Amino acid sequence: MQINGLECDLIEPKDYEKTVIMVNGLNQSRKRPQITKLTQPLIDAGFCLLKWDYRSHTSGNPTKTITEDLNDLMSLIDHIGECGVYGTSWGGQIALQAAPRSNKIKAVVARVPVTDLEYFKSHKERTSPPFVLDYSQDFDRYNTYEDAPKSKVPTLIFSGTTDESCLLGHHRKLFKLMDEPKKLVVYEGPHDPDDEETMARFGKDAIEWFNRYL
Repeated sequence: MQINGLECDLIEPKDYEKTVIMVNGLNQSRKRPQITKLTQPLIDAGFCLLKWDYRSHTSGNPTKTITEDLNDLMSLIDHIGECGVYGTSWGGQIALQAAPRSNKIKAVVARVPVTDLEYFKSHKERTSPPFVLDYSQDFDRYNTYEDAPKSKVPTLIFSGTTDESCLLGHHRKLFKLMDEPKKLVVYEGPHDPDDEETMARFGKDAIEWFNRYL
């Protein structure tokens, strides 16, 4: 299905009361197996799930900015109404930016979110798709350490001890700046762990967070 021009899957369990919007990693598909592993526990727990693909992914057009993805997420939130947002990596950055901009977001889970944008720009070559060549000018409009703490939305952050893409130190710095309610869950592992125990913990903790604050 399409919502506001975005390719989406809306999974609606019978008699659900709470909705969570998922936000993918960098240019990743909503049908990626890891996304399914993250979402299935929420569906089994009775949440309605909205999964969607970035325009840069579905069109194959190598243009992408924080602003583009943030505006699309905000349009989905306006369509859905009160909800939780669960973002992974790049999607975690988008979720953190959305929280102070919408009173419809009631809870956020940010799994290994992109946090330090200067580190993100310098860590790898970022001048090829899915980014436009002048993407850094768009990045200059955002500062996670200043923007995210403006939110009063309950926020749960997952951070891996051996994550080289989104460092634990960045997440700890952000966590100190944010207001309660907040929680930082540190797990042993990399950016994208695949062991069943860690994946199960993501599901358990996210369900508890959304049940408490949605």
